[in-house]
Amino acid sequence: MGLPQGFGISVCLSESTQWALPQSSPDLQRANVPKGWDISPTSRRRQPHEGRMRLDDHWRVEWSPKEFFELARNEPRRLINQYLLQATPKAFLTFDRYYNFLEHVADCFNVPPRSIILRGSCQIGFSIKPNNDKLWQQHDDKSDLDLAAVDADFYDDTERKLRRWEQASRLGEVQTGGRDAQRFESRQQDRFYHCCRLHDLPNHLSGHYRDAIEDIADQAYSGTWRPVKIFIYRDWWALRSRYESDLRRLCDGVKLGNLVEPGNAALPRLRSPDGSTGHSGRSTRNPV
Repeated sequence: MGLPQGFGISVCLSESTQWALPQSSPDLQRANVPKGWDISPTSRRRQPHEGRMRLDDHWRVEWSPKEFFELARNEPRRLINQYLLQATPKAFLTFDRYYNFLEHVADCFNVPPRSIILRGSCQIGFSIKPNNDKLWQQHDDKSDLDLAAVDADFYDDTERKLRRWEQASRLGEVQTGGRDAQRFESRQQDRFYHCCRLHDLPNHLSGHYRDAIEDIADQAYSGTWRPVKIFIYRDWWALRSRYESDLRRLCDGVKLGNLVEPGNAALPRLRSPDGSTGHSGRSTRNPV
């Protein structure tokens, strides 16, 4: 049955969301969300920003830090779903090179190519890390390729081996300070998002993976050799939650004046002789 002209159907989600633990997956929580239908005039829908995001011939997004930040502040879900999870990364000259890169990674880790995306400055074109030493600085030839691999079996198998080793080593119980203890605390934070950093695992758990990562980096699909880091996520909900958290921290930091405001162009990437990045010397109030 058709609707009267000027009306559309939208899905309304109840505010009383209750969380349930599914029996089929003891490690993952999902929402039990009541759904209802609401018929409302289409004129009431929030209109998206038009003409601000531009895609080139290879589906790379052309945007400034200021445009990115405006979308992160006003429409974070659209930014994530339409651009961050779909567009070709800025570090790759063509879509074909990016696809070949994804296929190589997929073959090495036995996951579908569509389960892999690139994150970070090489994807966006500049850094959005909430740290004034890196924020809004453009990516360069030394920027890492930060990969997100979304696969439940891959995550569960890796996490099971990792927890077994942690229990045997009694990490978090008798060890304080030191590199292993710091990594344990970092993994605990990642687990909140059902995330595991493959590149940061103990050598005896990641030896064969490290060989694959080095082989991928040596192929220089982006036109130059870059370090490759892999973050395993259990599902797309977990990855989107991490994106939402990152964008929220970014927007809150700029709003409070703790982070550099975005401008109409990315800042140059400044590196010390040892390769680390440094602050460009700009104040937190960035002139546009």
